[in-house]
Amino acid sequence: MARPNAREISARLLVLVRVVQWDASAPEEGADVAALAHGAARAEADLRERGLWELATESEQRFLTHSPLEADERMRVDASWSLEALAPLSWALGLVPELPPYEAVVEPEFLSGFPDASLDELTARAQPRSDAERDRARSLAELWLWRARTRELIERRTPPPRGFKSFDEIVRKAAANGQRQKLLDTLIDGDFALFGRAYRDLDPQAFATVRSLSIERLRAHNWLCGRAPENRWDRTPIDA
Repeated sequence: MARPNAREISARLLVLVRVVQWDASAPEEGADVAALAHGAARAEADLRERGLWELATESEQRFLTHSPLEADERMRVDASWSLEALAPLSWALGLVPELPPYEAVVEPEFLSGFPDASLDELTARAQPRSDAERDRARSLAELWLWRARTRELIERRTPPPRGFKSFDEIVRKAAANGQRQKLLDTLIDGDFALFGRAYRDLDPQAFATVRSLSIERLRAHNWLCGRAPENRWDRTPIDA
């Protein structure tokens, strides 16, 4: 399956930037309804003028045609986590020098530099990463989501596969292998390292954040590596 090219990645990035901006624009309760409706119309018009509206997914179009206060919780959650996809897409275009570590949540300030760029301008600025670089970044994202799902199995007290005494034994083997492949740097007590701690020692809130972050980044890397049918963002698998 063909991988998305620089123009397709640029278009996806600009759509997500607009989605994140619209989510961040949520006003206080009781704001003027007419003003909210006008803002929604502007959000749609902005993408239409730039030839990007048809490239937004159906759920993104629904979100952008509602005020942020009218959008349901699922829409708001999806929009807020779209921030995490911006880093892989920007990296794939060569717009940022490196990917953020898996303990760093992408902040709204990351949007600076993108809002006013046209599709042609962003594509012209791009210095796309090679297929090999994209594949390696996807392998790392896959490894981090695997670790999240393994922790979930441990917390559910799922019996380990035949031939292993525990899932912790599997984690230690995977961590050592990841380090040998130079996908992982420092290990702590034979485990993936985050926030100066072993992954197994993360508190529930930190784990929930890292798990969601890992899902969104793997989705982006899978799309960048051509794993979505017809390169459709909304059909990108998140299987590790």
